[in-house]
Amino acid sequence: MHKAIQASLVEKQTLSSMATRFQNNVYEAIFENKIALRASDITTLVISGQKILEDPMIGGILETIKVETESQVEREFEFRVPEVRPPVIGFIDIVDNDGIPYDIKTSKWQWTEEKALEEMQPDFYLTALEDAGTPSPNAKFTYIIVMKTEEPFVYLIETTRPDYKERTYEMVQKMWEGVKAKEWEMDCVRPACKTCGLTKECARLKL
Repeated sequence: MHKAIQASLVEKQTLSSMATRFQNNVYEAIFENKIALRASDITTLVISGQKILEDPMIGGILETIKVETESQVEREFEFRVPEVRPPVIGFIDIVDNDGIPYDIKTSKWQWTEEKALEEMQPDFYLTALEDAGTPSPNAKFTYIIVMKTEEPFVYLIETTRPDYKERTYEMVQKMWEGVKAKEWEMDCVRPACKTCGLTKECARLKL
């Protein structure tokens, strides 16, 4: 789904024209990763994705996002945090012509602005863009939420995230301290969970 949306933006094509490509990408992913799925499950997955891509409202909303070059999708980044030896690396789904980063989320559950603000991922993206000399205007970050419901729909959640760099540095530094202390070797129900200083921020534990 990510590839289909990104391709439609870069190639200036309608989202609905990506339906066949989406189907092919699904098959390729299944074969390349040796995923065991029943034929009926694959068919359901393809039909669900095509319904999303062919929905005119979804297409209209996503057409409001403008990109000019392929380098604006799956934009690779790397930055360093003081006192941390390895770099932070990753990819940003989309950076639009205004320099605002986007992340695509496909979900069966609705997102709220509160949930979006709780996520740490945007802080990393905004830090990466600042490090590259192209900071997002007013520290803006936008989620594209694609709902995988019987009647699919999509909506955007735009947030402004002050102090993103401080939060990113603090988290990475804490993680690095845990790595150096080999906290994953502790005898815990989940590796390092009992001694980790990030339990309040850990999405895994919240589940």
